[in-house]
Amino acid sequence: MKILLTGASGFVGRLVAEALKELISENLDLVEVSRSHSERTFQLGESIDLRNQNFDMVINCAYDFKQTTLERSLTVNLEGTKKLLENSKAANIPKFIQISSHSAHQESLSIYGLTKQAVDDYLKTEEGTRIFRLGVVTSDTSEGFIGAIDRVANKFPVVPVPNANSILLYETPYSSLKYALELEINNLLGDKCYNVGKAKIYTLGDFIKMRNPGQIVISIPASLAYRAFRFGEFLFKNFPFRSDSILSIIAQAPLKQYEFIG
Repeated sequence: MKILLTGASGFVGRLVAEALKELISENLDLVEVSRSHSERTFQLGESIDLRNQNFDMVINCAYDFKQTTLERSLTVNLEGTKKLLENSKAANIPKFIQISSHSAHQESLSIYGLTKQAVDDYLKTEEGTRIFRLGVVTSDTSEGFIGAIDRVANKFPVVPVPNANSILLYETPYSSLKYALELEINNLLGDKCYNVGKAKIYTLGDFIKMRNPGQIVISIPASLAYRAFRFGEFLFKNFPFRSDSILSIIAQAPLKQYEFIG
């Protein structure tokens, strides 16, 4: 099976690549591309010629976080995804899998959530597409949003968490992501859109305490956390949190509107 994976250098992209290599250990031809890939560079908005290469599937993990306005984000991420799908269709690739997020929501307060929802809405109208909505992605590595919080929790006994008792989430462990990909590879999925992960819903505070037993979590106003993150982004180039991520998790879509797999 030959698969094109975009966004392969990102946290989720690397997990998808790892899962595919475990699932299709012998007959996998995985072509990994990303903006920072050492050999095959690709970023949304570019045209990529996929014709006569016999791809069976495109998995799109690419997303450009650098855009600071919704208009610019839609231009890069939505229009870029459209172009990638057009390139896929021109090559007669039968499957296009979009890696989305539970933050995708028409009433989201964040650029990320609104952009992801716009991409999802577009892909729902196209044939041959599937959308995997990931929750809080966890793995053995200390990456991603929760990984950053875990690193703080390992250093301090008390962790301030925005709206700890009201923000809801579900977990997408690596095993759930791998299972969803396995179902897709074996043509066992029928719906257009799925939540990938465990169906149990947590508050953000309870989830952090579950991962870090004995941790004391103090709920702080999300508006205060947003200002602090903005200040941190201004001061430090590699600040571990994005202020937009706070807005992503404040206003969310109903978490059980799609079937859970994993």
